[in-house]
Amino acid sequence: MVGKYSDIIFQVVNSNIGNILDGESISPGHNGPYYDEETDVRNTAHWIMLCACCFVLSNEERYKIAVRNLANRLYDSPFLCKNFVYISRYSKKDSINGTVGPAWIIEGLVKASEILHDDKYVNLAIKVFKSQKFIEKNSLWTRINENGRDIGFDLTYNHELWFAAAGSIIIDYCYDEAIDAQINSFLSMSIKGVRVLPDGILNHYVDTWVGMKRAISFNKQYYIKLLNDVRNKPSMRYKEEGYHLFSMYAFAILYKRYGSHPFFKCKKFLKALDITFNKRFIEKLEHANPMLDGTHITKKSILHTLNAYAYPYNAPGFELPYIAKIFYPSDANIANESAEAFDKQISLTYDPYKKIFCRNTEDERVLTARLYELTRVFQ
Repeated sequence: MVGKYSDIIFQVVNSNIGNILDGESISPGHNGPYYDEETDVRNTAHWIMLCACCFVLSNEERYKIAVRNLANRLYDSPFLCKNFVYISRYSKKDSINGTVGPAWIIEGLVKASEILHDDKYVNLAIKVFKSQKFIEKNSLWTRINENGRDIGFDLTYNHELWFAAAGSIIIDYCYDEAIDAQINSFLSMSIKGVRVLPDGILNHYVDTWVGMKRAISFNKQYYIKLLNDVRNKPSMRYKEEGYHLFSMYAFAILYKRYGSHPFFKCKKFLKALDITFNKRFIEKLEHANPMLDGTHITKKSILHTLNAYAYPYNAPGFELPYIAKIFYPSDANIANESAEAFDKQISLTYDPYKKIFCRNTEDERVLTARLYELTRVFQ
């Protein structure tokens, strides 16, 4: 199984490494089905992880040089602002892509320090993390944009979750007391602040009081969504199913260091974990109906059978193997299920001639870069 994973990683990296060694930039995507035009920082960070994995597995110097080239491009990026905020996209929503935007960048910077034995990258990662403001009362981070303006909480739970996971990656490399305290606080909040649907699918939004009016609004959305689920009407469920594994992957990152935290023993999390390897749930990601997407984002999608948020974007085949490794390290059946999801990912989205993930996707550049998620199987 692991051999299959490394084969694909080497195929994809080797088909692009010449350009990277020549100093060319990594082409940006458009954030999958959202069509938010991105800068190159996100994909550059992902490709650092891919090239680093090849170096660790092969010890070939060219992969280390590729990591250095990419890391320096990220370190000296024209999209890095004076307040250590990166511009990740061009969108009316925000320019940093919520708190998940800096989280992805942090991953690449920390990995660069690990491979290159140069702490300047992790030091930048710490500054990027601390550029976002943590509000102790709510145990959440607010978004600080490139102008230093506080543009409010990111109430998308998986964004805050991934930011916490990025903090834990920093701590795994070099302990920081303030970051550690924030992550512990976030996980404690999550015992009440994360919602799960009756079958265990994670709710898209944070359930916490961030101001009476805003909280009431989100509570209304939640109950309207539940009603629409029952009536088989458009709701957030289609999107939440496509994002469930993306969230569980971030939990797996956190679990490595914070596995003893009470959150990981609470009923909500265990319920969410229980459905993660449910065959009916995984199979459903291949046959979702975009007309049930209450966000309307995928109504114009070119993908009419697959859940546009799953195999074409969040990539269950890249995420499930790592989730299995962390939460079920000795379960052969679950390891096989995750390998089957990987095989499905390949059959649905990989072009063996082009060596990229360009089939059944709206964003081949981002989906190919997201192969980096599979690299954690080797850590």
